[in-house]
Amino acid sequence: MTSGYSAPAGHQRSLLRTPEQLAQPVRLPSSCVSQAVAPLAEQHRSTQPLRNQQRSQQLRQLRQVVLQAVRADQQGQQTDSATLQLISEITSRVDESHDSILEQGARSSEGYVDPGADNELKAKVYGSISQLSQGLLERETEVRLLLLAALCGEHLVMLGPPGTAKSELARRLSGLTSGAYFERLLTRFSVPEELFGPLSMRGLENDLYERKISGYLPTAEVAFVDEIFKANSAILNALLTLLNERLFDNGSNRIDVPLLCL
Repeated sequence: MTSGYSAPAGHQRSLLRTPEQLAQPVRLPSSCVSQAVAPLAEQHRSTQPLRNQQRSQQLRQLRQVVLQAVRADQQGQQTDSATLQLISEITSRVDESHDSILEQGARSSEGYVDPGADNELKAKVYGSISQLSQGLLERETEVRLLLLAALCGEHLVMLGPPGTAKSELARRLSGLTSGAYFERLLTRFSVPEELFGPLSMRGLENDLYERKISGYLPTAEVAFVDEIFKANSAILNALLTLLNERLFDNGSNRIDVPLLCL
């Protein structure tokens, strides 16, 4: 095949290469390599401090996260230790109070302590503790405090969320004493009649302001009043004399109440 264009002889010689020449690697001048690599090296050198700074910042952030986790764990352990120590102190004080009451109750009028009576009284107390705490988890301290209050003739305030066996402990204490039990849930709309009994209609006919107290708080030996802080001032003020002096004003009469523990 022929063409109308004819390359100069020098160009034909420069373009035509033998297979041996094509197999040889092409060597570029060192000046060309330096010119091509120099911008890349300069870019690498300029970005290296930025990468180092970012890596240092990431390491500092990771260190802060680890330190925060360690501090939180230490604080949790300290809180748990403080709670356990407080529970241990309360339990020790309750045990000491129990032992003191047992010693005082076992003494006779001549000041002599009967070892047999002391052991029998201890057995009754520990049997009562076992009966009150049966089937309840983590309520040993509350059981001891409730029994201690009943033995001393005092009252007990129990604070806690619903479902923590507050009313159940009161019912079990009533079962131990075999006495009359009274229980009531108060609200801000509760009236004194819910605790102390309704007014006697027959008494009003005879110009007497008396209540029918049978089956209500004035006749109970063990009572459980739930949500007492929601009660109004009329109920709270009427409870003062009943709790402190064990007396109740029913009309013109002031009567003794058998209340052991509320």
